[in-house]
Amino acid sequence: MTSDRISSDPTFSALVPDLSRLMTGRRCLMYNAAFDRGVLERELCRHFHSTARAQTWLSCRPSGRACGQLIDASTATSPSVAPTK
Repeated sequence: MTSDRISSDPTFSALVPDLSRLMTGRRCLMYNAAFDRGVLERELCRHFHSTARAQTWLSCRPSGRACGQLIDASTATSPSVAPTK
C-alpha cells in the first residue's frame, strides 16, 4: 500500500455515515476483535473529536437507536456464528 495508491480514496470520516447505516441491526464479525475495535475506536475518536461519542458508537447505540453487534469470531459461541480455528 502506498500513499499514491490510496490518495484518492475516501477518508474514514467520509465513510462513517455509510458504515453506521450498514451496521444498523447487523452483526459485525471480527477475527481479531481487540485489534479491530482499537482501530475503530481510534478512528472514531478522530472523526467525532470525542472519546465519549466514539464509545457510544462502539456500544452500538448511535443516536439512541439499536446498531449492530461487534462479535469476535475467535470466541463466538452463537450457533449462527461459529468460531474458526
